[in-house]
Amino acid sequence: MKKQLTKKHYIIIAAVVVVLLLAWCFCCCGSKVATVNAQMIVSRSVAIRNLQHEQQLQYEELQKWLQESDNALKKQTNAAKKKEMMNQFQLELQQKQIAMQQEYAAKTQKIEDDIIAVVEKVAHRKGYKVVLDKNSVIAGGKDITEDVITKLEEVEAEMVKNDSASEEAPAAEEKTAETPENEETPAE
Repeated sequence: MKKQLTKKHYIIIAAVVVVLLLAWCFCCCGSKVATVNAQMIVSRSVAIRNLQHEQQLQYEELQKWLQESDNALKKQTNAAKKKEMMNQFQLELQQKQIAMQQEYAAKTQKIEDDIIAVVEKVAHRKGYKVVLDKNSVIAGGKDITEDVITKLEEVEAEMVKNDSASEEAPAAEEKTAETPENEETPAE
């Protein structure tokens, strides 16, 4: 009985060909290859931990709102009003969940972009043209994970510093605005 090649077979063959071409290109073109442990980088990111903490606080706030909504429903005795309140609470809950998901996705994307930018900077500085996830590489490549984590910590610390400076600036401006310009300051 003759076996026919299925779509799955063609995909496997294509994948093997691509891997072989990439391997040939790296060997012949002299490209330096670096690897990073992406999972480790993400787990050590302060921005990710802060986002997870922020998400936990939002979840707790949502839980509190749900409890308050449930209490309000229990107090309502009119069946029609209770049903109307239930529908309103469900709609509001859905809107809150969508808003939280969108905000989380946007912040996660920003953090991912920042991490990728740091990986690219470190790789470029060290002369690497290709960076692969360490979990995808069987052998070879120079692991630059610790260098990336060090640089990421510097970048995140600078971002925190800039964020706190931008929060302090409006407060200083408000304080300056409260003092009239023509008011004399006491002599020392």
